[in-house]
This record gives sequence, C-alpha cells and structure tokens, in this order.
Amino acid sequence: MRINISRPLQLLQWTSYIVAAFLIQLLIILPLSIIVYHDFYLRLLPADSSNVVPLNTFSILNGVQFGTKFFQSISSIPVGTDLSQTIDNGLSQLIPMRDNIEYKLDINLKFYCQSKAISLNLDNLLIDIYRGPGPTLGGPGVGDNKDEKIFHTSKPIVCLSVADSISPQEIEQLGPSRLNVYGEEWLNRISIEDKISLDSSYETISIFLKTEIGQRNLIIQPESGITFRMNFEQGLRNLMLRKRFLSYVIGISIFHCIICMLFFITGCTAFIFVRKGQKKSKKHS
Repeated sequence: MRINISRPLQLLQWTSYIVAAFLIQLLIILPLSIIVYHDFYLRLLPADSSNVVPLNTFSILNGVQFGTKFFQSISSIPVGTDLSQTIDNGLSQLIPMRDNIEYKLDINLKFYCQSKAISLNLDNLLIDIYRGPGPTLGGPGVGDNKDEKIFHTSKPIVCLSVADSISPQEIEQLGPSRLNVYGEEWLNRISIEDKISLDSSYETISIFLKTEIGQRNLIIQPESGITFRMNFEQGLRNLMLRKRFLSYVIGISIFHCIICMLFFITGCTAFIFVRKGQKKSKKHS
C-alpha cells in the first residue's frame, strides 16, 4: 500500500511560508517601520515642539466668590539653547518657550464643582486668559493697562450640592469606590484646542476660572494642564503635533506598506535572477 505524502508536504510547505512571512512582518518589518517613522517624526517635529504644563505647577490664588487664578511667568529661551520640559512635581516653575516662536495653547481641564449653599446643579464656567497678571481676585475686571485678555469662553458644567448623595444602587453598579462614582457623575471635563495663540514676548500668562453663579468651589484634578505647542506654518505639522498618536498609527502604517512593497519587489527580483541562473546551469549541463 502506497501512502501519498505529497499533499501533507505541500501543506507543510505553504504553512512554513505563511509562518515565515508572519515572523518577517512581526520581527523585522514592523519594528523597522516604527523606528523609521519615529526618526522621521523627530526630524520634522523636534522633541521640544510641545510642552505639557500641569496646572499644579502654576502659582494659584483661590477665592470662592471671584474664582480661581492660575498665573506663571514665561522664560524666553534663545535658539541654540536646550528647551527644558516642565516637571510634573506640583512645584511652581517658569514656563520655557522658544524665543521668537508663536505657540498654540491646548487646555485640558478636569475638575469637580462644589456648592455649599446653592441647590442648582447646572452652571457655566467662565474661562479668561490674560497676557500679564490680569485683574485681581478682589476686584474682577480691574487690571493693569498692559494686561490683555487673549481668550474668553463659557462652558456648561455640573456642580455638586449638599442635597446630592450616592444611592446604594449606584455604588453597586459603578464599583465600591465612592470616588469612582463621583467621577462618573460629577467630574467635569473641558478641552479647548487650537484656539489660543501667544508668543515668548509675553512675560506672564494668567488663567481665570470662575463660575457664573457665585459661591462655588472648584476642585481641580492633577491631570489638568495646558499643552504649549509650537505653531508651524505647515498645517500638516500642526496636525501631527496635536494628534500625535493618530499620526503615529497612520505614519507607521504607510511606512509598513512601503517597506513591505520593497521586500516584495526585492524578493521577486531575486527569485527571477535565481530562476534565470538555474535555467542557464541546466543548459550548460
């Protein structure tokens, strides 16, 4: 009885091809795509193109009636000198900015709003940004003539009042931690991107956060901060700087396709030359 093993051998051969192709993709092409795109990204956008400045590194003044004021001085760094990054250590520190470069500000706020006397849960958060110290908390609207309001907006928020409580059903659904329950229901998130411009000629920047209805207290989360990013003339570079993760996904995919194509062309070319060499050797023999 003869056993035909050509079929299993052919299946084993194709399986080995697929496994080899997968390993080449995983161990060679994908890491190479990541390295090449990362190098391309850093050449196009230097590492100091953006700087995340946590709000807890600003100097802070709190006033329940007149809101919260965050202010910090700006350090202008000349070209050729290393531009340091802000350290997230909760200590007040100067904001480094490259000299003669325009920056865009992206604001990311996470906070709770607490009220001891007012039962209304809805309110508006007024956000004002000044070039300079801005008005004092004791008399809003009264500031130095050199101060310039460069941005204003109002965002709806929810506030926690004394009458609000957590039901046992909510704790059962959202977990044993009361903080998680509060985070799901009462944590306000505000994101403002690509709307605020400033340059290193500013000596100080001030951010005022104030609720429209008085007697509210804002509890700012440590994740809150401002991203200072250089504003490039090319819109694509600005987009890559704003959407870094997305740009990496798209960029690595493009480089992956290019490298795969090069591998395929190289493999086909090598195969053709090998076949031609085999035919010539057969003719000579």
